[in-house]
Amino acid sequence: KDDPLREATYAEGSRRPDDYDLQALSQLTDFDLACSSILEQRLDREVAIVWEHFPSRIEGIDARFERKLWDLKVDNLGAVGSRLLLLRMGVEEADEQFEIRALETIRTHRREDPREHPDELKFGGPSRHKRVFSFAEYQFIGKHLRHPMQHRQPWEGAMLQENGARGPHLQETPLRHVPLPINPRVDRTACSEFILLSELCAMMRQAGAWEDQNRAELVGTLRLFSTGSSCMSCLAAIWQFKLLFPSVQIMVAFTKIQVDTPLLDVRHYVPSTCRASEDTEVVGPDITGMIRRVDTGALHVG
Repeated sequence: KDDPLREATYAEGSRRPDDYDLQALSQLTDFDLACSSILEQRLDREVAIVWEHFPSRIEGIDARFERKLWDLKVDNLGAVGSRLLLLRMGVEEADEQFEIRALETIRTHRREDPREHPDELKFGGPSRHKRVFSFAEYQFIGKHLRHPMQHRQPWEGAMLQENGARGPHLQETPLRHVPLPINPRVDRTACSEFILLSELCAMMRQAGAWEDQNRAELVGTLRLFSTGSSCMSCLAAIWQFKLLFPSVQIMVAFTKIQVDTPLLDVRHYVPSTCRASEDTEVVGPDITGMIRRVDTGALHVG
């Protein structure tokens, strides 16, 4: 059955794709429209311009870089635009089974979290604040790593982070957040991706892999999942982490929320490569029973 609004949007998008600003174009491209290929081509050209503003050295993440991102007048590139930018960073898409493990871990945490009650839910999520989660699995190897368990290699584990639950090391993070123009009052240091990456940096500092040479020699993988595409500030944080640890392979996945979902719940998130349901079989290591809760709101295992 054709949706009149969807058809009208398709007609408008096909006729005047160059009339949209970057934020509107990013949002529109995420819809499943007949003109999606036309919009994505235009978005890809715009993302190429955005990528030109990203420095090749960590020292380039400065006030001048912040002003460049601000002048773009975009807070979030959406699922398609974020993937286009991540590919330019050399960040691959995480595999399907990791996405399933991430969703299952997040679903379990939400069920067990005493702060959330069904009576407090409304369209858009809990009435108190929108809950956003990031989940990571990591494995690092480096001759300078001081592992707490008798120097065992590799250093590996998992972490679940909720937005707003600031960790103990956020004040000393080497990552720089970027204020964004459409919602300038939002504190981007409260983003789940930013906090999680900051905690990983603190972990590597404590493990002895922080000097320039030690960071350069560190190898391994980092898989990162978020319940929604990352804002521009968090995409910049991912790039900063890659500049700090150039030999660590980073893979990112995020959900694309269905626009016709009446209630935004983990069950309604659509991974980029699969659909997870309540009876999804989790394939791979079952880490949910090993993750421990800490006061900051982050969950760790490792």
